[in-house]
Amino acid sequence: MINNLKLLVALRWGAIAFQVMALVGAIAFQLPVHLNLFLFAIGVQCVVNLMTFASVGRRQGYSEWAVFFQLVFDVVALNIFMVASGGLA
Repeated sequence: MINNLKLLVALRWGAIAFQVMALVGAIAFQLPVHLNLFLFAIGVQCVVNLMTFASVGRRQGYSEWAVFFQLVFDVVALNIFMVASGGLA
């Protein structure tokens, strides 16, 4: 279970890196994005990822509900990025 959680944390860091690259590309091409909302969502994702990473070593495993809520958080974050980039407008 811990290896799966470490994989989830690693995938989240990859997603954060690609979101930052997408934001840099949008700024470079002067696309209309809500910069504050983008930065807020990236910051919250970084904090949640750091908290998850810090607790991986201390706990033997997460319950299914904890993993479920983390995945729900990821889906909500992706929806925030869609709104911030104008994808749902």
